[in-house]
Amino acid sequence: MIVIPEDVQRCKKCSRCKEIQGLSQFRNDNTSSWCRTCANEYARRYRKTKRYREVMARWLEKPGVRESRRQSSKKSRRDHQWWKTPVGKLSNARSLARYRLKQYERSGNEAAAQRQRVRIEVITAEIQRVVGLGQ
Repeated sequence: MIVIPEDVQRCKKCSRCKEIQGLSQFRNDNTSSWCRTCANEYARRYRKTKRYREVMARWLEKPGVRESRRQSSKKSRRDHQWWKTPVGKLSNARSLARYRLKQYERSGNEAAAQRQRVRIEVITAEIQRVVGLGQ
């Protein structure tokens, strides 16, 4: 029986550059055959071609495409401002505390994990207070 080391099992060969790389270097781990570097290089070069400009021009000529792109652009700009609101800031702080809690639990640091649990409860109470004021 042949035993394959664990780190080799998490590797993959790029079909373009032929290098063996970790799965994190591929998009969607197993579905992509090109590594991120090769895929990005190809996309960058393709976007400079005349064919790409023609395809995009035809696509933008379709009815409603330009308007929907404008609306989604405005919506995404508006949504990106959410984190600046008081609730957004508190929500981000709570997400960070949850992330740290998982890290402390994995490392076995129970004292730090307990501090993060208390922090999460305090932030959650503050979010509920702020949301309650807005109603």
